This record gives sequence, structure tokens and C-alpha cells, in this order.
Amino acid sequence: QHCPSPPRQPLLLITTTTTTITATATTATITTPQQQAIEALLARFLPSHKYRYLFDRLAQLICDILIFSLRKIKTINRNGVVKMCRNVFALQQHLTTIVASKEHHFDRVRKYYELLYLSEEELFSIILGTHSDYSLEYDYAEHEWRTLLEFMRPTRKLEATALKRLQQAVLVRQRERPPR
Repeated sequence: QHCPSPPRQPLLLITTTTTTITATATTATITTPQQQAIEALLARFLPSHKYRYLFDRLAQLICDILIFSLRKIKTINRNGVVKMCRNVFALQQHLTTIVASKEHHFDRVRKYYELLYLSEEELFSIILGTHSDYSLEYDYAEHEWRTLLEFMRPTRKLEATALKRLQQAVLVRQRERPPR
């Protein structure tokens, strides 16, 4: 017989005029009055499983947009990459608060932007898996690698030889990748 577990009592509850911070043994959430109002409104009209469905793919969509947006950025320096990674982390925290589960898609975006720290040769060695200090946690599509390489060049164009080298490196990576 299944007995429902008792509700978790907060270890910490801080309420101010603008923010509520609640911490339990396993989670911590920060909510603003606007978030609380939206959640209350949605809870009145949607069952919890439909509420989760509403936000379920939002993280993936945001992350795809952020990766695609690199094409639109004219220049970015080291501080810009740091700021972008911080902003992605903030987005992850806010969406985690709404959905109540950790959104791992944002880690992929942060790692993608951190690849801008590397040189073109280091990037090729990462694609091929021969880089001694860096192992690739996430797979990126060929067009995402191409965007990174184009971004590293002042002209924003890949010559035919670099493009061919990229295509070969991606093919090698796909052959060596273990099946899922």
C-alpha cells in the first residue's frame, strides 16, 4: 500500500515585498509577485500536467535560438562571452523556477559560447576528439560548428578547404560516436 509522503516543510522561508525565497532539503526557489500571479492564474485554468507541458520545450527553444543567434552577433570579446554565459545561467535559473526541474539545455549553450575562447586548430581537434585538455560533452550539428568557425574569421567566410576539413571532421566524429 502506497502512503503519500508528508509535504516538505521549508527549511528557510524569506518573504519581502518583492521576492519570496523558499528552501527545502533538495530545492531552493526564488519567486517574484509576477511569477506567483502567473502561476496562480495558470493553476486556476490548467491541470498541473498541462502546465508542465506548456513550459516543457521552452528551454530547448530558447537554447536553439541562442545558438542560432551567434550568426547575428557582429563581434564579441572575452568579457562578452562571460556576460553571455552569465545571462544564459540566469535564464536557466528562472526557467528552472517555473518548471521545477533543472533545464540541462542551457549547459549546452554555455559550453557552445565557451568554445569561442579557443583557436580554430583547437576547435578542429575538439571536433575530432584529439584535444588533450578538452572532452566534448555535447554534440553540435555541422552548421553550429560552421558558425563557430566563421565567427573566428575576420571575413566571416570559410574557404573551401576549411569547409571541406570541417565536413570531414564531423563525419569522423559521427562514425566514432557510440550509438545512443
